[in-house]
Amino acid sequence: MKASVWFVICAAVVRAAVKDEVETVEVTEGATVTLRTDWTGMKKDDVVQWEFGFTDTCIAVLINMNSVTHYDERFRDRLQLDTLTGSLTISNIRITHSGHYKVLISSEEISIKHFSVTVYTPLSEPTITDLSDISKCQSPHTNTPQPSVDQSMQSQSTPLSADRSPASYQCKVLCSVTNGPKVSLSWIRNRHTLKQRNNLDLSVPLCLHLEINIQDNHIYSCVATNPISNHSTQFSIIQFCPQTGLSSVHCCGSIEIVVRLVLSAVVVLATLALLVYHFRSSFQ
Repeated sequence: MKASVWFVICAAVVRAAVKDEVETVEVTEGATVTLRTDWTGMKKDDVVQWEFGFTDTCIAVLINMNSVTHYDERFRDRLQLDTLTGSLTISNIRITHSGHYKVLISSEEISIKHFSVTVYTPLSEPTITDLSDISKCQSPHTNTPQPSVDQSMQSQSTPLSADRSPASYQCKVLCSVTNGPKVSLSWIRNRHTLKQRNNLDLSVPLCLHLEINIQDNHIYSCVATNPISNHSTQFSIIQFCPQTGLSSVHCCGSIEIVVRLVLSAVVVLATLALLVYHFRSSFQ
């Protein structure tokens, strides 16, 4: 049957006034998803029509057990209709396929079902670097001055500690992740969220910085999340704060020197005591 005839059929399916119920579907880009009608016992003269968007663009029709699924170029070679249930399968789904779907099944009566589909970009693992990489978090498409690190990244933060350590004892690192719809970034310490941030500007990476005391031995993790997945990167203070190791070396080195001096003095005194004892024994 010619495509023009299918367009006429698609436009001619009778609408019915029924109670709207929306099923929410959230998937990762590239996945295959099936929108199920929950309909069984499809008969030959039943008609199934799938529409996309709030403009009710017809994307697939099943009639006389035959289907056509090439109405919209966005869905070319991605759609498949189940001839027994009328369910619609979308393969290799893309961000542009997010939106409202509606299926109308015309049998003895008209049945309508709605779907709200949200497609998310695959979530990448967050990376941790030093604070010198902050420039990558600023949009190059604006002429307005960028906010400072403290202003832009601590608006939703929780204080790390009540004590005020000298700047020389502070380690500053930056966590970043590729931004996307509903992506948030958090710093976690011992399962407690310290700071969290999201950014509606998807043109730049999502970034969140952290300042900690180099003597802190807690375990920190940077966690990226969206509604359907999450990725975590653990923070190693030895790796990202080399002054920690130097401080430990200086500290332990000084202690070691004192201990060695004390031990040497003890050995010398013991040796002198033995010599004195030996000479006294010889003259008696």
